[in-house]
Amino acid sequence: MRAVFVGMSVVVAAVLVACGGSDRAEDAAQRVLEAMDEVGMVYHAVAGDIEVWLDIDDQVYRSRQVTADRDKITIGEGWLQTVYDPLTNAVSESDESLPSDRRPRIDDPAINWLEALGALAFAQELELKEDRVNAEGASVTLLEARSPIVANGVATGATLVGRLELDPETFLLVAFERREDQPIGATPNPDPLGLGGPQRVQFVVSELIPRSNLGDDFFSTDVAYDAVLTFEDKIENARALGIEPYWLGDVYEDGIGSLVLQPDEGGFIVDEGPSGDTVQPEATFSYTTPTEDPGGQTVLVGQVVIIKLWPADRAQFAAPIVEGYTSNVPEGNEEIEINGEPAALIRSFLTPPDLACPEGLDCPDSDAPLYHRIAIVLGETAIQLETHARVDPEGVDRNPYNSAEGITALAEALTKPS
Repeated sequence: MRAVFVGMSVVVAAVLVACGGSDRAEDAAQRVLEAMDEVGMVYHAVAGDIEVWLDIDDQVYRSRQVTADRDKITIGEGWLQTVYDPLTNAVSESDESLPSDRRPRIDDPAINWLEALGALAFAQELELKEDRVNAEGASVTLLEARSPIVANGVATGATLVGRLELDPETFLLVAFERREDQPIGATPNPDPLGLGGPQRVQFVVSELIPRSNLGDDFFSTDVAYDAVLTFEDKIENARALGIEPYWLGDVYEDGIGSLVLQPDEGGFIVDEGPSGDTVQPEATFSYTTPTEDPGGQTVLVGQVVIIKLWPADRAQFAAPIVEGYTSNVPEGNEEIEINGEPAALIRSFLTPPDLACPEGLDCPDSDAPLYHRIAIVLGETAIQLETHARVDPEGVDRNPYNSAEGITALAEALTKPS
């Protein structure tokens, strides 16, 4: 669970410092951190899609968040965080230090790594409840952290509650629940802050492990930077998925026009598809074409040519998404050969004027087809080559390959035997 109590502290507390609770509750809050802090040991926890390692004594931290479409790695040194995000295939750095006037009761960078600790750090009130039984029937100690929800400087009457379920002996986390309590008589609103409603996660792992069990560079920021995929890494990943990476190179030129591989992470994407899902592996190359703007400057017109690749037995040949058409996009289909191999040449019957013109824009008239596409299977790889209309203010299609002749020439170059 994300660190809502740290990030939302501006709206969950009228005063941005921890207030209090009973002495026993305050002592319990400190004991939670102390339970994770033992010289030579690292606190290791798995809850939901998050796995964390906290070396509180040395103030170094690491987390891994694995979801259907990402494997995100974060490394912490004190209040500094280094994050590898697979969606952008890039590393970012940030300083998560707190302002000097916002000193929480747990003044440790660990509050950024576990929402439960953030809840204790910023709560205005703490309440300790011992000898309780949780939803799984286990004996636990409860520690509830409460803060009033403030909107535009005015208390709403609602309260943000973080409930820690703790092992009575070790005080290590068993589960954590976040919820929003409404005042009696108020119109029910289960999610006033837009946080997704009540959430409770069990800690399937909550333990101390020897620091020596982890590598010397386990908490090094190099871990984040080493996760960045090179172009060659992506090529090998595609092949490992059963996809031969047919592409036109970084720059392609012929007698028709020229193409440049999109100069960012969107230029080449390898998508394994969610594990266990019916979505198929796919690799995509996206190309731009250089053209001149009204001022005479060379600019790149985006996604004029797209190459989609799949394993041959899991091809996903389909029309590109067209706004206003959920299915049955009107097309014409012609059987052709590309370098002696059977293929289908498909042309959109739609033109730009067939689409709704955004309000406030002057959309030019044009008879350019929205797209052409060629579908072909070569060996173990299925290929869909697409060319898309890119119409300028005068109605001229700036994509020189968006024609039967243009896309066919590209397909022959793309699939030419080496």
